[in-house]
Amino acid sequence: MLLASSNGAVVNLRIHGYQYPRHAPVAGEERDWDANWLVIHADVRPVEGFAWSFANACMTTWEAGHLVDWLREVADDDTPGGAAGDEPRSRFSLLEPVLTFEAHGWHGQEVAVTVVFDHEGSPAQPETPREHRACRVRCLLTREQLHGAAEDWLRELLHHPAR
Repeated sequence: MLLASSNGAVVNLRIHGYQYPRHAPVAGEERDWDANWLVIHADVRPVEGFAWSFANACMTTWEAGHLVDWLREVADDDTPGGAAGDEPRSRFSLLEPVLTFEAHGWHGQEVAVTVVFDHEGSPAQPETPREHRACRVRCLLTREQLHGAAEDWLRELLHHPAR
């Protein structure tokens, strides 16, 4: 899923595979968590600062499906945005606090979506105090880009269904 912003920021997320690819789902379990953790690979290039990459088992198959829905909802929402520092209008968080997605509303033909990278997803060094580790990358995206990102993510997820 490529989020290539008009401001120059780029966030590229891919599903690398299951954390435990050989794990057989437990019979009778409604949700087998170990069978459904996905390793997410990210390449991040903010407007300012340096680029970084990481791979981490930070999203479940169920969360990956909900992300598709969230991207579509943001693309179809016509709520105008406020000032750049305003609280997000919508937020999508994962169980693991490595990635968070925030929508801040529309500014003309683009919506401001901030991707927050924290913990293992952050480029900060371990000696950095925890409260300063999160890195926020703001992307300005069109409705078409958001729908395209949702469809790309869904195509990736089809190769890694819930088990």
